[in-house]
Amino acid sequence: MTNLLLYLATVLIWGTTWIALKLQLGTVPIPWSIAYASGSPRW
Repeated sequence: MTNLLLYLATVLIWGTTWIALKLQLGTVPIPWSIAYASGSPRW
């Protein structure tokens, strides 16, 4: 049961990150979208 919960948490987090990146594409440069999604700028 614990493995299932961990798996679902990972899918949920990665899924919402993908949605955020997908919605930002075209509005700002791709590296900026990635930096926003990760929470810390890397440029």
